[in-house]
Amino acid sequence: MTDSFRGARSLAISYIGISHKSSGKVIDYLHRKGVDELLSLEVVHSLAEDGYIDDLRVARSIIQYRRGRKSEGRRALKQRMYLAGIPADTILESEKYMPDDGSSICDLFEEKLLPELHKLTAAGNYEAENWMNRSLRFLIARGYSTSLAVDTLRKRIRDVE
Repeated sequence: MTDSFRGARSLAISYIGISHKSSGKVIDYLHRKGVDELLSLEVVHSLAEDGYIDDLRVARSIIQYRRGRKSEGRRALKQRMYLAGIPADTILESEKYMPDDGSSICDLFEEKLLPELHKLTAAGNYEAENWMNRSLRFLIARGYSTSLAVDTLRKRIRDVE
């Protein structure tokens, strides 16, 4: 168990290394290493002040990574950030960097679902109902509302036809 601020800070810095870690991940790591909760919070606060930890940067990185074929709705992005150890206030602050669900679902359709649809229709084994159901489940699993997913599929299929 590490009782000193200096030792706990050293542990945290070695854990962070050259990567970007959220404050929640660093706190979890320090707890696993036996560092007291209050000391862990002090260390993370100190590291954030010194620029070793930047939760907003981690949140923006997640948002940037989840675009195009990997797009997710805001609800799924927020859940992903929460699981990455980003504090709730930072998640709320990062909403301004998130694309709206309407545009990100269109990107996802263009990048992932449309090429799949073209491939199926070219192969001749296209079953519209089966594809629509799978696509709808896929979009909902990516954090989009059912109504937005249905509307997008209807509109985009009309555009393709």
